[in-house]
Amino acid sequence: MSTIWKYIQFLSLDVVAGAVISSLFVSRTIGVRIDSPILIGLGIAIWLIYTVDHLMDANAIKGPAKNPRHAFHQRNFKILVALAVGAFLLGLWNISFLRMETIKFGGILIFCVGVYFFTIRMAQRKSLLHKEVSAAMIYGFGVFAGPLSMTHEISTTTAFLFVQFFIIVLLNLFIFPLYEIESDRQDSMDSIAISLGEQRVRRMIHFFFALSFVMLMIGFLMFGEFWSLNYWFRAQYLLMAMVVVLAGLAFWPDTFKKRGLYRILGDGIFFIPALSLL
Repeated sequence: MSTIWKYIQFLSLDVVAGAVISSLFVSRTIGVRIDSPILIGLGIAIWLIYTVDHLMDANAIKGPAKNPRHAFHQRNFKILVALAVGAFLLGLWNISFLRMETIKFGGILIFCVGVYFFTIRMAQRKSLLHKEVSAAMIYGFGVFAGPLSMTHEISTTTAFLFVQFFIIVLLNLFIFPLYEIESDRQDSMDSIAISLGEQRVRRMIHFFFALSFVMLMIGFLMFGEFWSLNYWFRAQYLLMAMVVVLAGLAFWPDTFKKRGLYRILGDGIFFIPALSLL
């Protein structure tokens, strides 16, 4: 992994880009246009959520972290805190360019993020299943908030698309801890793989894969009539590609563990929806 890409990953910039691309994908699929301030607000929100979470993890580790991401946040703690404050202020300024409906959705997202950090803090990071499910919900809602704020109704098909995307995010968050279980143990960091056990997490992953493929079949067979067939079916093919990549990461870990390839592909799946914009 090149030095530049390593820092892009440590700073969660790939996650931010994936979220913005996914939001554009959702807007194209449901037939709405979203403005630049919405995408800027989404990028700032996602970056702040991930950065604050990583800073909390790094601060909780006693001694030098073994996980490269945590070690980076330990070394650059003060700089990242300053950048987070600056990003927060930029986000406040960006609000003045948003439509009221978008601000309402953003307010809901901010409330959910506050509840997430508060409950994780109160639980002393022991309720890891709650953490991963909540994180997936926040990421999914953040991606959908902009497009939903531009439409006057939330249809059954939009809700169906959200559930499909949510499951993909959840799979992503469940698979990564299996790859990082040793470094998390060395850092005395709890994770869902450690707290629930590898076998239980793998069973949950298998269940969500099965659910994803069932929903893809339903998406291809039942919902294509609602919107432009090209956009809807293209969305289903792209979601299927994302699930297939995650399946490779889940079932062939030895192939992707070397040189952090699992991180590149795992976060990279959120670039796949960019194909819908061509």
